[in-house]
Amino acid sequence: MGSSVTITNPIHPLYGQSVVVRQIRKVGQETKVTVESPLGGFLSLPARETDLWTQQASTTQRVGKFLPEKLLRLSEWVAGRYRNL
Repeated sequence: MGSSVTITNPIHPLYGQSVVVRQIRKVGQETKVTVESPLGGFLSLPARETDLWTQQASTTQRVGKFLPEKLLRLSEWVAGRYRNL
């Protein structure tokens, strides 16, 4: 992946450090992040112990995938396609 996250769990030994993300996966209801350890090897952390949630929230706000205006235009476009059949 190549992006990085900062460890935000204050009791984690790497608290405050940025680490390179290798994988993000869902394990049951929890999201896990596999990162490169600065000491060598890899670590698997709950995503809630990193700033990943903050990064995703700001990215989602900028992209605006589900803005009501865009959904309305999409539904009008789809309805128009069915009228032309």
